[in-house]
Amino acid sequence: YLGAYLVVVMVNLALFQYYEKIAVVIFAAVNLATFLALVTAQYSHPILNFFGNISYSLYLFHTSLGYFLVDRLNQLFPAAGSAASVTISAVAMILLSYLSYRLFELPFIALGRSLEPKTAVAPAAPVAPARP
Repeated sequence: YLGAYLVVVMVNLALFQYYEKIAVVIFAAVNLATFLALVTAQYSHPILNFFGNISYSLYLFHTSLGYFLVDRLNQLFPAAGSAASVTISAVAMILLSYLSYRLFELPFIALGRSLEPKTAVAPAAPVAPARP
């Protein structure tokens, strides 16, 4: 759940850059609602699991590629406005993060698990207490 919450925070911070005054209210309301939903959730939700799985990749890509893409879209299509650029960039970052998760993270997680020792280590023999 924490990963999904961090995704919401990152998206709100990206929007904050483009919508200065209204973003403060939106940022506070969305973060409070998300935090309360996550704290009170009693079951696992597929959308939260999805964003939790891709959160690390999204964290890696959003600052470098996300901001670059927003600026580039604003230059290429100034009439579309920043909201469209942020939305397109957010969708692109989510897709890229999903691909990174599936193509890199999952195979390396499987590799790491395959390298773990297969045999269980025998527990140490009990030590007899010292005689006084």
